[in-house]
Amino acid sequence: MMRLPPAASRIAPWVVLLVCLGGWVMPQKSLDYRRARWVDADQLLFLPTGEYLSAASLGYQVLVADALYLWSIQYYGHQVAAEGQRYLWRIFDVITDLDPHYEDAYLTGALMMGVDLGDGEMAIEMLEKGAAQNPTEWIYPVQAAYYAWMTLGDLDRARGLFAQAAAIGGAPEHIARMSAGLAQMAGDHRAAFELWREIYEDARAAGDEKVESIAWQHVYDLKVGIDLEDLGVAIRRFGLDRGAWPAALEVLVVEGYLDIVPVIPSGEAYNYEPSSGLVTDPRDTTSRAER
Repeated sequence: MMRLPPAASRIAPWVVLLVCLGGWVMPQKSLDYRRARWVDADQLLFLPTGEYLSAASLGYQVLVADALYLWSIQYYGHQVAAEGQRYLWRIFDVITDLDPHYEDAYLTGALMMGVDLGDGEMAIEMLEKGAAQNPTEWIYPVQAAYYAWMTLGDLDRARGLFAQAAAIGGAPEHIARMSAGLAQMAGDHRAAFELWREIYEDARAAGDEKVESIAWQHVYDLKVGIDLEDLGVAIRRFGLDRGAWPAALEVLVVEGYLDIVPVIPSGEAYNYEPSSGLVTDPRDTTSRAER
């Protein structure tokens, strides 16, 4: 069998990648240009199937999956309408067809679908695909349980998913407790925060960077939500009692409306505007929190 020279062997994967993507990117750019003119534009968006791309990649499926994954992050930044949500699923479905063990694709895709787009069913579907392809990984059913619980309010479904995760070897012990006690935790963001904080700490201790990263994103979002709720309640109580907003958040502690002034998980102070009583997160959470 003829062997390629060393230089050609190094170039071959990139040639294959360009060939695979070339047949998709140009039509896609043309469709993007026309999207504003067509009401049903999402039906015209086209991405080859994972089966087609797998065959066309000539053995470099993982390379093509990586390229699509990076492109999907950029695409998502511009597509937030309903049609973008449907196409977002299609993108990650193809990526995970190409590489069924691409953990970041399953978890990040579900995070975009469930947290940023608020579509719990879509997120759970992606995670169930990940669980089917990776049955020894407990993080997929745990993530799915979270969306069933906090996004859909389906406690029975969440309880079953937590139980599924707890039955997998190596799953943290507190996941089994979540399944048992979920009935008392409907919509309880503080309980959800404690769950993800424990998962984050366990993953950090075990050196599991992928689980640590996804858990931290939930820890951040939940902690900020809880803090903003607590601060809002204290500021409104102060305003009703004093007829004006507090001059600074620290005044709430001095006057007994709060025990402490909370900070975001990375340690920064919340932004506060005394003229309106509005408190905001100092970070841009649409790009997810860095640890």
